[in-house]
Amino acid sequence: MKDYFLMNAEYGRWANARLLDDCATLTDHEYHRDMNAVFGSVHATLNHLYATDTIWLHRFTGEGEPLETYEDILFEDLNDLREARAVLDERIIAFFQLLDPEDIHRELLFRTARRPSVTSRPFPVAVAHFFTHQTHHRSQIHLCLRQFGKSPRPIDIIHFHKAPATEEG
Repeated sequence: MKDYFLMNAEYGRWANARLLDDCATLTDHEYHRDMNAVFGSVHATLNHLYATDTIWLHRFTGEGEPLETYEDILFEDLNDLREARAVLDERIIAFFQLLDPEDIHRELLFRTARRPSVTSRPFPVAVAHFFTHQTHHRSQIHLCLRQFGKSPRPIDIIHFHKAPATEEG
């Protein structure tokens, strides 16, 4: 299971890099335009994804300052977000590389963000949610790019699996 989690973390890094590169082709107006996505714009959705990944990584590790909300705009500039995202993705990969296989069987106790309360989930369920949530929002952004008439590159995991190791983003 650890290998599966690590593959998903590496896939996330690859998909995020590709998607962010494709987002860089948007005008500032397009990037900030409300597209009726769950968080409105590409800008807000990318910030949400960064915030929630930060929240979940803190829940998994207990390290760093926890964010209180997943709705804050943490980065106004796409390039700043891209740099921070690359660092966050490396932290996510490092966590799963070092994951003790025994930790997979633990119950994860955490504080929820939407209606603050303390709850728990089996660790594999929490990790599955973490990766599914990423895919969900990357797909929304991918659709927004297409609605702007762009041709974003595929970000499906099957494309990651066949990508040459040297392929960038």
